[in-house]
Amino acid sequence: MTPPEGRYGEKRGMSRPRKVGLGVVGLAILGGVGGYIAWQMSHPAVQGTVTSFNATTATSVIVTFEVDKPSDKTATCTLVAVDGHGTVVGAASVPILSGRAKNVQTYTLQTTTTANTVEVQTCKLTD
Repeated sequence: MTPPEGRYGEKRGMSRPRKVGLGVVGLAILGGVGGYIAWQMSHPAVQGTVTSFNATTATSVIVTFEVDKPSDKTATCTLVAVDGHGTVVGAASVPILSGRAKNVQTYTLQTTTTANTVEVQTCKLTD
């Protein structure tokens, strides 16, 4: 004998408004996480910028760069010199001491040939 139709109710999925609501909540959470990550990436704890450089010889370049960081932290910045073909011709890690939030550093970077440009590739807090 078969049970009468509707006796136990119809088995139905989620209603359309509930699906839309869950989708909106999921997108809001995903957007919030993405926004937080983007904010953190665009506002690093330490940031270095080359302000000037002078390729005085074919084997060295004098680099002046500025580092913004928390004043109570030390950092290490990596300088990279590149020639006109985009080949790395010199690199060095430069320690930045604590005590000031804004540091202007001058460093003589040794190169294998004449550098066309110099950049601060990375800066990382060390403590």
